[in-house]
Amino acid sequence: MAKTATAIHLAGFLNESAPTLLVDEDPNQSSIDWAEANQLPFHTVTHDQASAAFPQYRHHVIDTGARLGQEGLTDLSEGSDFVVVPTTPDPLALSALLKTVNPLRGS
Repeated sequence: MAKTATAIHLAGFLNESAPTLLVDEDPNQSSIDWAEANQLPFHTVTHDQASAAFPQYRHHVIDTGARLGQEGLTDLSEGSDFVVVPTTPDPLALSALLKTVNPLRGS
């Protein structure tokens, strides 16, 4: 919930201090839609374009789809300084959050 909005705001904040790249890995590609409407002050690319663009930017924000598998989340976290996992404050969501975060503690 609100993953794309969180990614866009985080990228906007980081872009104020250094060049920032937003990689849209969400199948809905909402970030790409915003970028194509010239609504974002930073560069936004698809997953396929990311590796060529990565070296040009100090900050990288990756907007993923919902329910990213544990392997995909582990792969992303290994190359990251931090991972933001948006959630709602209800018991079922928090239970799911713990199931997502606990395996990452060892990576």
